[in-house]
Amino acid sequence: MKKFHFRLESYLKIKKLKEQEKLGALAKVMAKVNKYHADEAAYEEEYAKLLQTQRGIFTEKAVAIHEVHSLYEFIDALRRRRDIATHNIALLQDELSEKRTAYNEARKARRTIEIIREKKWSEYKMELEKEEIAAMDDFNGQRKNTELTRQATQVPKMESH
Repeated sequence: MKKFHFRLESYLKIKKLKEQEKLGALAKVMAKVNKYHADEAAYEEEYAKLLQTQRGIFTEKAVAIHEVHSLYEFIDALRRRRDIATHNIALLQDELSEKRTAYNEARKARRTIEIIREKKWSEYKMELEKEEIAAMDDFNGQRKNTELTRQATQVPKMESH
C-alpha cells in the first residue's frame, strides 16, 4: 500500500501559521495589559508605603506645611498614574477580546482540519490492516494448497506382509 498522504496538509500548515500569527498578536496585547497591571500594582504599593510613612512622620514630629503639600502632590500624582494605567487597561479590553476571539477562531479552524486528518489517518490504518490480513490469508491459503498438493502427489506406501 502506498504511503499515507493527506491532501489538505498544505492547508493545515497555513492554518497553523495563521494560528501562530493570531497568538502572537494576542501575546502583544496581553503584554501591554500585563505591563499596565504591573504599573497599577506598583503605584498602589508606592501609595500604601507613602501613606504609612506619612502617618509615622506626622505622629513623631511636626512637619512643615510645604513638606505636607509636596507629599500630597506626590500621592496625587501616584493616584493619577494608577488611574491612567487602569484607564489604559480598560481601553485595551476591547482589543484584547478581539484578539482572543480571532485566536480562538483560528485555533478551531486548525483543529477542524486536524480532526479530518486524524480521521483519514485512522481510515488509512484500517485499510492497511485489512490489506495485511488479506495478504496473510493469501499466504496461508497458498501454503495450505501447496501442502494439499504435496500430499496428493505423494505415492502412498504399501505395507508389506
